Amino acid sequence: MTMRKRTTVKLAYKGILPDGTVYDQATRENPLVMQAGMGLALDGFEREVMEMEAGETKTFTVKDYDAFGEYFEDWTERIPRDMIPGVERLKPGKVLWTLDENGAKVPGTVIEITNDYVLYDCNHPLAGNDITFEVEILEVDESTAMTDKEIQLEEAKRRHYADGGMAGEMGMGTGNTQAML
Repeated sequence: MTMRKRTTVKLAYKGILPDGTVYDQATRENPLVMQAGMGLALDGFEREVMEMEAGETKTFTVKDYDAFGEYFEDWTERIPRDMIPGVERLKPGKVLWTLDENGAKVPGTVIEITNDYVLYDCNHPLAGNDITFEVEILEVDESTAMTDKEIQLEEAKRRHYADGGMAGEMGMGTGNTQAML
């Protein structure tokens, strides 16, 4: 049975990188509590969790594109040194948080520091990794789930915006967006 969106789920999990490193976890004593299907966790993780039931334990692997994204070799930026406060404290390998054009925090990694610029890898530090999860569903609370009517309304809105929504009706194209550092 698939959980409805906004179902509250309490779970224990371990996220494991291909080299065996545990990158994140929640225990039975300190579980993760989330509302499933709301886009607040990795896509592949949420999809799998929504197919589980209370008491179920499952191990699954989420491919890179449904986790932290694919790794793009050429996705780097040269940022002038004078644009980075505290540049003297940076070292290659340090994760640096920047803001994209919408003001959202975006992590990346310092690759190289020269006298003129900092070479910054715009890929998420975990991009390119398939992640294996060991998950145990401790509790499922359907009382917070969306109703059929709410789901239908959300789907209608999604279709409307996918077809251009108000922007399409007003002749405005969506164009390509590019993250800015």
